[in-house]
Amino acid sequence: MTKPLSFVRNRKSKHATFGNRIRACVDKFITNYSLYKEFYIQNPYLAREFMKRKVFKKLLTPEDAYKIFTQVFPPKELKEFEEVNIEDAVNRILFETIESPLNIPHHPRSLVDGYAVKVDDVKAASETKPVTLRVIGYVSVNQEPCVELLHGTTVGVDTGSIVPLGANAVVPVEYVEEYGDYVKVLRSVKFGENIAIPGSDVCIGEIILEKGSLLTPNAIGALASIGIRRVKAYRKLRLCIISTGNELQEPGTELKEAHIYDSNTYALASEAKKLGFEPVIMGIVPDLESELEKTLMRAISLCDVVIISGGSSAGPQDLVYRVLESMGKIIIHGLRIRPGKPTIYAVVNGKPVFGLPGNPISAITVFRLFIYPYIARVAGLKYLVKPIIINTNLKRPIATERGRRIYNPSITLEEKNQYFSIPVASESYMVASFSRANSYVIIDEYEDRTIKVGSTLPTIIYGDTYLYEPECIIVGEFLLEIQECLKNKCSWLYIVIGSRDPEIEVLSEIANAIVVGASTSKSFNEELIAKLNIPLVLVENNIKEKFYYDLAIAPYTSILHEIATLQNKNYVITRHSLHAATLVKEGYAKCAIIPKSIADYLGMEYRAMNKSVEFLIFKGKRAIESSCVKLLREVLQLKNS
Repeated sequence: MTKPLSFVRNRKSKHATFGNRIRACVDKFITNYSLYKEFYIQNPYLAREFMKRKVFKKLLTPEDAYKIFTQVFPPKELKEFEEVNIEDAVNRILFETIESPLNIPHHPRSLVDGYAVKVDDVKAASETKPVTLRVIGYVSVNQEPCVELLHGTTVGVDTGSIVPLGANAVVPVEYVEEYGDYVKVLRSVKFGENIAIPGSDVCIGEIILEKGSLLTPNAIGALASIGIRRVKAYRKLRLCIISTGNELQEPGTELKEAHIYDSNTYALASEAKKLGFEPVIMGIVPDLESELEKTLMRAISLCDVVIISGGSSAGPQDLVYRVLESMGKIIIHGLRIRPGKPTIYAVVNGKPVFGLPGNPISAITVFRLFIYPYIARVAGLKYLVKPIIINTNLKRPIATERGRRIYNPSITLEEKNQYFSIPVASESYMVASFSRANSYVIIDEYEDRTIKVGSTLPTIIYGDTYLYEPECIIVGEFLLEIQECLKNKCSWLYIVIGSRDPEIEVLSEIANAIVVGASTSKSFNEELIAKLNIPLVLVENNIKEKFYYDLAIAPYTSILHEIATLQNKNYVITRHSLHAATLVKEGYAKCAIIPKSIADYLGMEYRAMNKSVEFLIFKGKRAIESSCVKLLREVLQLKNS
């Protein structure tokens, strides 16, 4: 036995007498791990006196922890980017704002298989009195029409075919009887029926994807549809992963006595890859402060974010919080949840460092649900990351722990349009059971009783899908001024809907801002953010001789809609003023009345009008506050002054 330890006895009466001498011994040998371990094993009471446990004095909810940490240390967005092909861009984060260079669809296209007609020719058609038309051609999906419809004629079209000039509706094939070079039409159609007008999906100059958007398969499909093959993406965030513990051993080696395989490194690295990050595995670090300090310094120099699993608790041999305190600053230590209580949020040399519990289920749960939203902001994502939560029926009882919110791994199944959850992996070490789980049932921290079978509980469904919520949601009339104000500033969603549409009041419940015409604002009692007076101009296309539409009408110009109905039926109501302008610019419509700002934006010549439209922007009722509302207020009020 080591000599300096021979006089130590495990008797409380000796503690006071030999206290100073024992403390000196411990100080002397604390740097020598083997001697300290021997001392700790033989004298656990005295060792605990000198290596005091850190008691969790204040536990925070994950929501409070995120809020505090982002306030103390706001996510520092990556600055570097790289160009990648879209087929290699899935789960990357977009570094640039993408505006459409063309209209989608590019031409008027048929929505059905059938026959393109003039509405006036078939307005009296019915099954008892069919109208006969002469077939003068056929257009397949890969052909450009080479004929123009005249009265009394028709052209056959496929779904997706370009509608020939002169046609203003398509009769579905099931309402047509074919007789050689003629067809009998068995019902009437409305103007524009079964035709997708150019730009009805997206128009020239419209934002497709905002900087900071996640490139999902849907987003990549949208990029391909407008002809984009390469995009700028943030470089992949480098995430260093450190596993600590003398008991850990690499998978693939023969397991020693009193050891376990390191599963956390590979589970966390796989999760990081799935989320689009670049994991950097730093290996296993023994429970020695000097080794952990050295590895952490190397990780800080290599990576943007560091994850340490194990040693985050408050025991005598848990070194992580001591090292983080000595090398940087711990912002938060302890969450009011199970599993995951001893989670650490810290900053070292200007880099975020997160200490996760060593238990595998705790580590992956905390990372997946509570650390990822912060790291995503560092990686450049501008959306609010939320898990998908549904209500499920419990099929196995769960014991509660008052004061800590429980996230119990479960298997969620669907049967006859009902969801059921079977809790598994009740202990944090049950990795095999955890591998079968696909959800977490959530039990409130204020529950103090066992949750019975049949109870309905909120349940997080995990996998490849999160909810990516925009920071700001705008509902109402389209204003280019708002789009330009928010562009590259935050994540936002613009739901364009007319001021007179009754749905606008329903949608105001989920909006941060509502845009309406001044004449229709009586029903809104919310706070007024800004007031804009928009001058209108007339844009015309004087190059083409023939047009699909004489007039393109933006939703806010309802008075023009009434005029067009009386004077000329050959008009189209567009999604918004930018859409109307692009139809004129591309030669599908002869003229449109639009805001002067849009004509300037598209570089179109115009004729000034002594007419303007006043818009009011109100604050919406969305529970999530957004800094973008403040931005709108400042910029738009300044613009109007």
